[in-house]
Amino acid sequence: MQNGYIMKNTARMLVFVLISLSALSCVGPITGEDKGKTYEFPLNTPFTVALKGMAGSPLVWKPYSFDSTVIRQKGAPEIRCSQENGREYRTFRYTFQTVAAGKTQLQMAYTFPDDREAIPAKMFRIHIIAGTFGRIESHE
Repeated sequence: MQNGYIMKNTARMLVFVLISLSALSCVGPITGEDKGKTYEFPLNTPFTVALKGMAGSPLVWKPYSFDSTVIRQKGAPEIRCSQENGREYRTFRYTFQTVAAGKTQLQMAYTFPDDREAIPAKMFRIHIIAGTFGRIESHE
């Protein structure tokens, strides 16, 4: 009888832990406010980077460099328009996925879309550690 009680409580605790862990992994996208931070993700985990640009500008946010053996870009970026304080913005949402254990620095450039020689107007960098237990954010 006592073994059944222990099994039920263990099962309840396991369900609670799994639900808590899944809730932690469902946080919002990484944004410009997160510049310079380090993120740790389990393998095969998607994550989104959403960076704002001015609506009338010819500049776009695009991946500048990262180790493609650790993370990869999934699909084309999603571009959303918005208004804040009377100004119009475009938010560039890129989805990446961890593919192997390792570390990489993800760099994004705010630059002209087709000019590889142009010096970016802005840079965004975060550090990714893939192959850990879950999304962990650290401030360095």
